Amino acid sequence: MDTNEQGTQGPPSVDRTRIEARHEGQVVATAEVTTTPEPHGTAQVGLQRHRDDAPDEVRGELVDRVMDAPGVSNSDNVHVVLPLGDAASITRLQERTTDFTARAAGSSSVVDAGVPDEGQASRRSE
Repeated sequence: MDTNEQGTQGPPSVDRTRIEARHEGQVVATAEVTTTPEPHGTAQVGLQRHRDDAPDEVRGELVDRVMDAPGVSNSDNVHVVLPLGDAASITRLQERTTDFTARAAGSSSVVDAGVPDEGQASRRSE
C-alpha cells in the first residue's frame, strides 16, 4: 500500500471497468464500475443512458452484467448513481439486491443496496 510522507496509508488501489449496452449496433447505455481488489467492499457504479430510446430490456441486461461482474459480485454492497426516472434499471437493481434503498439527488437517482452472496442470488431469482 502507498503511504504519504506522514506515514499514513494512501487510498487503496481500485479497478475501473466500463460496460456497454448496445441496441441496433449503437451504444445506448454504459456503466462505469469502480471496485477494490479486496472482497467485501462497496462497488461504485455510474449508469448512463446515451439515448433516451434505450429499451428497458437492454438497460435491465446492463444491470445484470454489472451485478455479475467479478468486482461487484465479490462486494458486500453497491452504490449506484443513475438518471432520475430510469425505472427499468431501478426495478432490476431491486430484484438483484438486498436492503435496497433509493432516493432522488438532483437529476439523478442514488441506490444503496447489499449484494447477495451466490446462494441468496439464486434463491431470489426463483
